[in-house]
Amino acid sequence: QIVRIDSGHTMRELLDSLAKFKLQLPWATYVGGPEAPRPGDEMEVSLTLTPGEYVMVCFISGADHVPHVMKGMALPLSVTASSATPITEGPPADVQIELREYALDITPALEAGPHTVRVVNSGRALHHVALARLAPGHTAADFLAWARDQRGVPPGELIGGTTALSPGM
Repeated sequence: QIVRIDSGHTMRELLDSLAKFKLQLPWATYVGGPEAPRPGDEMEVSLTLTPGEYVMVCFISGADHVPHVMKGMALPLSVTASSATPITEGPPADVQIELREYALDITPALEAGPHTVRVVNSGRALHHVALARLAPGHTAADFLAWARDQRGVPPGELIGGTTALSPGM
């Protein structure tokens, strides 16, 4: 997860807020990042970062259900202006996922094969999206039930997605 912090704020301040479960802060913008890949896999996300101060944090938890960020998995980043020609976008998207409170729209409908997906948060709260391939005989409801406590064998596998995006990202 990459979080931009406004001038005058620090990584320590962000980590202290996260420890109190305060995620939405007026001075912190969640700009995204890739969902965690499976061991041995990789995920790719294209982001346009403006000059400023950022923090990379990991919200994944182990068997103890303690997010890695609470164990110190955080890294400050300073993004500086570049003299190189800026890249305005990643590869062109052929699918868009629009996130908002308790709903999402996918256009056009996903079909089998590789895709470049643009994810937009049109809501008023932080949102993220995770794509899962269901195991044979399992449903989305099975996967959501498993995701609540992540105990036992998952009824599918995560294959992509993005970490949290602030409204408008």
